[in-house]
Amino acid sequence: MSARTDAAWNELNCNSWRRQDLEEQMMASKSDNYWVKRNFGDKIKMTAKIIFAKTGEEFLAEIERQNKLIAQGLQ
Repeated sequence: MSARTDAAWNELNCNSWRRQDLEEQMMASKSDNYWVKRNFGDKIKMTAKIIFAKTGEEFLAEIERQNKLIAQGLQ
């Protein structure tokens, strides 16, 4: 791969890790309602189990809010 492609790939991976860190922090703060599953490999996959529908809606709204903040910070 070219240096330009490598740089773009590294930036994409870095952005992905930042988003995962935010999601992990949110889920850790609500550990009674969510569980985090880590898989081996290059990427960490998270699975959230939603117990109460209202909590789930709040969680999705917070993820959207965080994604918007990340997008603004990356521009």
